[in-house]
Amino acid sequence: MKPKNTIKLNLLPPQEKEAIAVDRTHRWIIFYGSAILGILLIFIVLLGTIWLYLAIQLKTVSVNLNSSQAGLQGQDLKTQQDLIAQLNKDLVEMDVLQKNHKLYSKFLIALTELIPAGARLNGLDINDKGEVIMEGFAQRRDQVIFLKDSLEKSALFSNVESPLSNLVKQADINFYFKFNLRPDALIK
Repeated sequence: MKPKNTIKLNLLPPQEKEAIAVDRTHRWIIFYGSAILGILLIFIVLLGTIWLYLAIQLKTVSVNLNSSQAGLQGQDLKTQQDLIAQLNKDLVEMDVLQKNHKLYSKFLIALTELIPAGARLNGLDINDKGEVIMEGFAQRRDQVIFLKDSLEKSALFSNVESPLSNLVKQADINFYFKFNLRPDALIK
């Protein structure tokens, strides 16, 4: 244990004290200088890596740009005109198809409005020529007659054919109709 009231005496000559202070300062300079130098080296390596990455990316983009420009330069004016003419032809064909597009929703809405209560559809076939075959069930004969009259009066349908078998039974009738859609009925 140290005594409480001790006196510190430094008996070194002043030149030695100065040498020790200079030595201590040199150690601090070396320590902080090497730390700063290490951080600076890490920063330089990091910057070099980023520079290398950007140089590789720039070279890749340049190669892609040159190849795409070479591809465009290889096409002559005649080839480009042919491509534009073909595109225009395709656009005209799509326009014609779109204008002649058939909207079956209008037909289906009109048909559902004509079917009387107590009758139901079991099958509906429509071909490209607009010929429709409709099969269904009705509870009573007057429902079948009403449906036939409604189809004949409708502006959407023509040439309504109803076989005699639709009228033979009084109740529980499996009916069958064949008719044509008017050509302009499904087009906008």
